[in-house]
Amino acid sequence: MRMTKRLVIAWKRYGAWKFIYLVGKNIRYYIEELFSGRLLLSTTESEFDNEYGTETEAIRDIGSLDLDDLALSESAIHAVRYAASPFHITKKIIQELSIDHARFSFLDFGAGKGRVLLIASQFPFKSVVGIEFSRELCEVAKGNIAKIPSSKCAASRVECVHADVIEYALPSNPLVCYFFNPFDRIIMEVVVGRLVESLREFPREIYVIYIHPKHRIVFDNSGLWSVISEDDFFVIYCFHHHPNYSDKDLKE
Repeated sequence: MRMTKRLVIAWKRYGAWKFIYLVGKNIRYYIEELFSGRLLLSTTESEFDNEYGTETEAIRDIGSLDLDDLALSESAIHAVRYAASPFHITKKIIQELSIDHARFSFLDFGAGKGRVLLIASQFPFKSVVGIEFSRELCEVAKGNIAKIPSSKCAASRVECVHADVIEYALPSNPLVCYFFNPFDRIIMEVVVGRLVESLREFPREIYVIYIHPKHRIVFDNSGLWSVISEDDFFVIYCFHHHPNYSDKDLKE
């Protein structure tokens, strides 16, 4: 019944052609995830919600979301369905970064219901910020953030903002940027371009955690990002600025 209601809402909201496109996109995603083994990995960790008293597990397809802003709803064409990040892998990756967390802001691009924000909050980041284009998911994330026990929150600030990632103003301090395959290559190219522009204006350390790196070619082709760790499920990049880098190096 719930699925039927969501399909009806999506049909009315997007019209026939966009609805068919989104349905096809979601079916293709499920098939790719099933054959890669990632689907099973990302749907077997309900103990996270049991421990925190949150709701981050349930999958949400883009067509079922209440996208109340026309400009943001157009971004749905390039977005990928919400699925929770794998808890143990994500925490291990953040934990093993060789950084002084207090100097860094942690940004989750496409924060969804905020699971990664809850994980990152356990580390003493300068700030932990989720960027989410769906107001509906953003409100869920805010509710989940409010449930973080003070005894488990080491970050100075944790929040989720309702915004489009291609318009979000990047902080000028060192960053850890997190992506769980949140959108297609078109948006990824824009976001990476904005990271480079920010580096040009404020040279600093930026790390990128990219889980399910479907469009990693965008980073690999830039020539600016060094791979510091990778396997079949994720890749971690870093950009270290030093005096030998010229403005030319920061141009695409």
